[in-house]
Amino acid sequence: RQAKATLEKSLDVPVMNSQLLRDSFQNGLLYRSPPQGINWADLSSLEFAQIRTLQGFGRYYHLWVGFDDGAFLGFYDKGANVANGAPADVFTISFMPNADHECPAYGIGKPCREYFYAHPDTGVMTTSFHGASYDCRLRGWYSTTKLLMTNRWSNLYIDKSTNHPAFAFCNPLTNLTASGAPAFLGVLCSGVYITDLSDALQSAFSDGSDDDHQSVIYVRAASAENESSYP
Repeated sequence: RQAKATLEKSLDVPVMNSQLLRDSFQNGLLYRSPPQGINWADLSSLEFAQIRTLQGFGRYYHLWVGFDDGAFLGFYDKGANVANGAPADVFTISFMPNADHECPAYGIGKPCREYFYAHPDTGVMTTSFHGASYDCRLRGWYSTTKLLMTNRWSNLYIDKSTNHPAFAFCNPLTNLTASGAPAFLGVLCSGVYITDLSDALQSAFSDGSDDDHQSVIYVRAASAENESSYP
């Protein structure tokens, strides 16, 4: 019972964060009907504000959202997924406005996901430093959430950029302001390192009993069971 309560407490921050962003799409704050589409300025500002808030709860390291036209925006916590020689306090943004985005500077055609540094105080996108072929719609976190149309925790995975074991909480995004049935827009996720969950459990279970020790070891060992990469 104590383990369950501690686990739920450790996981509630990504849930609340994703709920806030999801509601912002559903009430029209971050999405306008075509041709306006996604409100990128408000979306990036809200994601940056949220990841700064999550810093106070541990390394809830990544927020990302993908859309049905191939658009993608992801924020990494500062110090994560940066190139060699980059300042330690910068945030990283990965961005593509649609599936036709190319990265000629890196010799990559469409669809390309481009990586930028972000100002540590404002989250504003600055210097581009990398590009990679990418289509969010082909990823398991996207396709499975779209199929089930419900909030879900992912299986454990190895993060493609940081090589750390992690898992994600994902929400389907719909446009409730459209006429007729809610229109599917995309999928929103927030990620957490499995080591942070394990550390939280280890801190909670400090009496050194075998059961408590096994709970922590199980969380660590389970990270090796699924080698698929997100996002």
